Amino acid sequence: DDSSKALIYRINTKEAMSGEAGGRLDRLQRALEEIGARNYVLVVVAERKAKGRIPAAANRVVRYVKAFNPQHLVTKPNLGDPVGWNAIFTEFAPAVVKKASHKFKFEG
Repeated sequence: DDSSKALIYRINTKEAMSGEAGGRLDRLQRALEEIGARNYVLVVVAERKAKGRIPAAANRVVRYVKAFNPQHLVTKPNLGDPVGWNAIFTEFAPAVVKKASHKFKFEG
């Protein structure tokens, strides 16, 4: 549909620090557009130590968090930067949140 969408992409710090991040993100955006993406913004989330290494582009914004959680501890809220992530998800929150029509098995 024609509604706007935010697509969040957590870029690996090593990839963000390399000189190839811009080209890879450009190819990702081209691939998204080839499969029909429109009215979107790609929100690239990187660690602060990579600040300034990701080039700007159309439909792309970059936001930073202090640190990422280790991959095997991604759900631990006391690691990483929960305040930074909360700020990002608040900034790009949907205008309208649809009420769930049914519960899933894992919901209480």
